[in-house]
Amino acid sequence: QLSVEQIQSLQLTDYRYLHAHQIPRLTSSQVQAISSDWWFTRLSTEAREAMTEQQIQALDIARVGTRSLSDSQVALLKPQQISSLTYREFSRLGPAQVVHLTPSQLRSIPNNWWFTRISTETRAALNANQVRSLDINRLGILGLTEQQVSFLDADPLASVTFHEFHELPPAQIPLLTAAQIASIPDHWWFARWSEEAHEMLGPEQIRALRVDAVGIRELQPHQVNALSTSQVQQLSLEQFRYLTAEKVTELTPSQISSIPTHWWFTRFPESVRA
Repeated sequence: QLSVEQIQSLQLTDYRYLHAHQIPRLTSSQVQAISSDWWFTRLSTEAREAMTEQQIQALDIARVGTRSLSDSQVALLKPQQISSLTYREFSRLGPAQVVHLTPSQLRSIPNNWWFTRISTETRAALNANQVRSLDINRLGILGLTEQQVSFLDADPLASVTFHEFHELPPAQIPLLTAAQIASIPDHWWFARWSEEAHEMLGPEQIRALRVDAVGIRELQPHQVNALSTSQVQQLSLEQFRYLTAEKVTELTPSQISSIPTHWWFTRFPESVRA
């Protein structure tokens, strides 16, 4: 039976021989000397679980990591320890701990797969400054709450692709660039937006739409009036009914002659036919 003095004179290579009840006698300096997860796991599971709060907070987490800590032990980590974690370990953190991640740590998350390994509750705890630190070009916005998406300004939003436009709050639609709007490939993706989001499109954005692919069914009359003549002349027969009286005059003779029957002609609102 080793004395406390003997235990506290042990070197790292000898910790593995200690029983669980002896582990709490290791000093903070001895615990801090554990240089890697490999050395940490030389201790038995029972021995690791016997570590005290003070000992857990003495671990050099940058070298040891969290893989071999229990959830209750991870919950004991200090902010300074959390700030040394790599993105592979962020999924171990709870909502109260994620706020201690630094901007550089958050920017290191390489893709949405790693981001969504963090629990929903923990991701939702990220504050505005942290959300703005995320590399949206690599992560996208799936995995953020609506409120967190609203924290994003024009710079990160410029990285959002058309696959995620429907996730944006209406108030952020005006921040989308003309190039982003032009990237919408078809009506299906455009129709995924809410009515409120469609209504937020401004004139410059309207003129960036590929109306031959997207159509104009979701546009309000004042937005239809913002279409260029070139856009009007790209419209197919099915879209003529959504034109206003102001814009129908810009249809070409060939477009007019493409109207095959009286039924199609009466799809136009009476005010437009007049």
